[in-house]
Amino acid sequence: SPFVLKNDELEPLDFLNAPKRAFNFSSENATMNLNSGSTLFISAPIFEIVGGTVTQEDGATVVGGMVVVSNEGRFIHGVGSTSVGLFGNFTKLANGTYVLGGNTRLSATFGPIDGPVSVNGINNRIEGNAYFQHPITLLDSNTTLTLSVDNVINQPIYLNGGTIYIDSSISMGLGGSLVGPGRIDGLGAGSLRLSGTASQWNTDLTFKNLQMIELAGSTNLTGTWRFQGETNIVGGGSRLDLLGQGMLSLEIGGVLKLSGVQLGNVTNNTLELTPTSTLVLSDSNLSTSLTMSFTLGTILVQGSS
Repeated sequence: SPFVLKNDELEPLDFLNAPKRAFNFSSENATMNLNSGSTLFISAPIFEIVGGTVTQEDGATVVGGMVVVSNEGRFIHGVGSTSVGLFGNFTKLANGTYVLGGNTRLSATFGPIDGPVSVNGINNRIEGNAYFQHPITLLDSNTTLTLSVDNVINQPIYLNGGTIYIDSSISMGLGGSLVGPGRIDGLGAGSLRLSGTASQWNTDLTFKNLQMIELAGSTNLTGTWRFQGETNIVGGGSRLDLLGQGMLSLEIGGVLKLSGVQLGNVTNNTLELTPTSTLVLSDSNLSTSLTMSFTLGTILVQGSS
């Protein structure tokens, strides 16, 4: 049966002087429940959940050090429809921030992730059904994160030069954005769906081997989108306007296919081809008021383009 911390059991738990600064559970079915109104005091710098489950009801608090989940431990917040089940190996700081620090995984079975997510190091992964209530931030250009989440992302992701890997289908909602500079790698199978309303993209991003970028509404680009490998942008008739310093740039050997895209404000300064790169227009239109010439790369026209 689970260990239950009741409302009147508020004495500090002294993990600092304990032989181990952790709760080691015999299995994931072993649980500790923090009832509403109760408080868990952590006097050690780290409280580690090893292999079992800690449930924190709404109204219960954890005070003190950071919470570390390891060995597929589980940390469940809330009750019913407001609850979120998290497991894997990750850290939650006392200020509510979730930290993935390299070779770590945050898997959510349901509900909201209630704090910011900070990522550093390589081989980090976020997966599952939860939705984000705060931004995700990658530390630097050496940081990598694989995203495999089912719910729409309605928060910004700050790449800071880092790399996002997408091995499934990711949807960005009204508040969702990818803030560069940084790289998005679809690994040849991942796809990205942008917001269903008019959206503004004003930072530099590099896309590599995305099976599809879907424009679900009009998109204004004032930054530079670079393309490596093969990527398909599907518009369904939506506009992609290259405004200000906005540019589509195909790197050497890159293949970009525009399917059903109305590409606006195209000039030699907003569309850049390189040796052995290929731009494929399939049922797409280019809008320009200038005479253009391309001496590098290849442009293929298919359908009614």
